[in-house]
Amino acid sequence: MDLVMEIDDDLVMATDGSIEGLLSSLSTRPGKPSVFLRDEFSGLLEQMTRKDYMAGMPELFTKLYDGKMQKRVLRKETIEVHDPRLIVFAGGIKNRVTSLLTFDMVGSGFMPRFILVTAESDLSRIRPIGPPTGRSMEGRTEMLAELTDLAKFYNRTQTLNIEKLKSQIVRNVVTEAVLSQDAWVRYNTLETKLLDLGLHTDKADVMTPIGDRLAKSILKCAILIASSRQRNETVEVEEIDILRAATYGEQWYAHAIEVMEGVGKGEAERHLDVICRAITRNPAGISRSHLMQAYHLTARDATSIFETLEQRGMISRKRAGRTEMLVPTVLATKSQEVR
Repeated sequence: MDLVMEIDDDLVMATDGSIEGLLSSLSTRPGKPSVFLRDEFSGLLEQMTRKDYMAGMPELFTKLYDGKMQKRVLRKETIEVHDPRLIVFAGGIKNRVTSLLTFDMVGSGFMPRFILVTAESDLSRIRPIGPPTGRSMEGRTEMLAELTDLAKFYNRTQTLNIEKLKSQIVRNVVTEAVLSQDAWVRYNTLETKLLDLGLHTDKADVMTPIGDRLAKSILKCAILIASSRQRNETVEVEEIDILRAATYGEQWYAHAIEVMEGVGKGEAERHLDVICRAITRNPAGISRSHLMQAYHLTARDATSIFETLEQRGMISRKRAGRTEMLVPTVLATKSQEVR
């Protein structure tokens, strides 16, 4: 966002706010990209689920994302939003976010409209604290120059002279995107495949809308890719643009599966996940007693958890002398499962 704001520092509409506050701000920005930048998304999700005055925010975000006109009548004023261009850009701790997601947030279309990206901590990339060191800015400078050039071209304005009124109207130049026939065929094939994948999963009611909206996001990405290599009044999206966007979409789909697996899980199920991850981190096996001490498990709880994981085929047990060892049996990565 620091890079983007160097090009246009007015893009960030807000980092927090009520429904009325966000609508009031959007009402003054018709047709203008408006970024709602949220550093900790789990806090916003918690407000949506626990505070009555924020209960309608998922549906509102969904309608605003689709560019629909909104009219909210309050006691003292009426707020009208026309041609909204809302972008929600947020981050948060994965486990915290997934624990707050509900089936309603997915079924309503709120979460499927997000492009989800997850990550794992990598200790090898941690840099020690110390005095600042010089770094090359060449790559950043080139990227900034290219983005600035794109922003200037696609934010051009034209002046219309109205002779009768002896006045002028300044408006933005609208660039249209047109898909070639091959691009339409490739996109429809992709969309059908994503819907078919969703329907044949264990959570069809969750993954089907995810696949549908992800196809739309891939199409938008293809338009952006085509726009980045053209400087024309009309942008032509070709099949290669759909394919390039689909390479990103393959990664997004894997991330979406990872996040959606946590939707609707109760506290007991999440506790099972914690224990299973602890066992998976030790491929050679980990002792029952060590897990009981580390996670404060009683004998009854430990027996119930380990038997459940074993019956699900996620772990197996073996003996090492008098010690019972627990060994993971599910080691496939999410990307392998998707492929």
